[in-house]
Amino acid sequence: MLAQGGNGYHFFGRHWTTDETILAEFIREKAETLRLKGTKPFFILSHARHHFAFFKALKDFPNAVAFFGHWHMSNADWKTIFFDKYGFAFFPSIQVGACRMDGANVLDAKERVTKGDVFMEEVEKKSAWSETEKPSRQAMIVNVYDDMVVFERHEVGLGGKLGPDWMMPLMGRDERWGMREERKPHPFSTEELKKVIGEPQFGRNAKVEVKLEKTVGVGVLRVKIPLADGNPDSRVYAYDVVVIGDDPQKRLFRSVYFEGVNLAVGNEPNHGMTIVDIPTGELPSGKTLTVAIRPISSLGTKGKAIAVTYSLATKTTRPKRA
Repeated sequence: MLAQGGNGYHFFGRHWTTDETILAEFIREKAETLRLKGTKPFFILSHARHHFAFFKALKDFPNAVAFFGHWHMSNADWKTIFFDKYGFAFFPSIQVGACRMDGANVLDAKERVTKGDVFMEEVEKKSAWSETEKPSRQAMIVNVYDDMVVFERHEVGLGGKLGPDWMMPLMGRDERWGMREERKPHPFSTEELKKVIGEPQFGRNAKVEVKLEKTVGVGVLRVKIPLADGNPDSRVYAYDVVVIGDDPQKRLFRSVYFEGVNLAVGNEPNHGMTIVDIPTGELPSGKTLTVAIRPISSLGTKGKAIAVTYSLATKTTRPKRA
């Protein structure tokens, strides 16, 4: 499918059953007639994502921007921008969140929030239909300007944006983006995005609450984490939780998505507080426990931790520098 939008922007679409190589060849055939080469963006739409052969066939068109769905990942996750993942690195491919409430908009259940950490455990799948989250419906608005493309990430159930807009500057006439050292880094490459997203941070007065509780007859250490909204340019995605007892080498490590991560800024349930219940049988030994919380972005950038010590004897807490 070929369509022309306002201001002469071209859109190519692929049906679910159409082979992606057919679309790549079709675009190449239309390249000269439609003047696709250059700095002006054109757009490729598909239900399923494309693969390396497709991108390689269109390597002469770094001004292309692709969109796909199918996976129903949440656009709260900056990793739904694909450029240098899977060996693409020719032009960006963006997975768009689902507008329909069908139990989707899930956060990737197979990822590890902090890669390579020996204490990390696989994050449990947490969908928009879990008991603690409100259903999320997502949509994206794309604004094309002379010098950039701006992607607005919206939650259309309760309203509002999922976080800061994604802004992709367009190439200048003499620029060439790519992964080679002599080329300018693509603004949607992972490393460039990390520079933009920075680190989520807790506010100056943020405090962690810790208390022994019982839930369904099981004793737990309940940790209440305040919303890490100290950096408006970097919305928190998850928290690393570390509990240390007498032996620092036998610490307990957990990671959890923050409550309302799939909802718009300001619509987080319970003011964005995230509650983590840790069974007492899993706690490290010791009369006093240190509980430290570090906010992290979906790209793995980490903010400063906040921490408290909790006395199991007196059931009291006091702040501690993490």
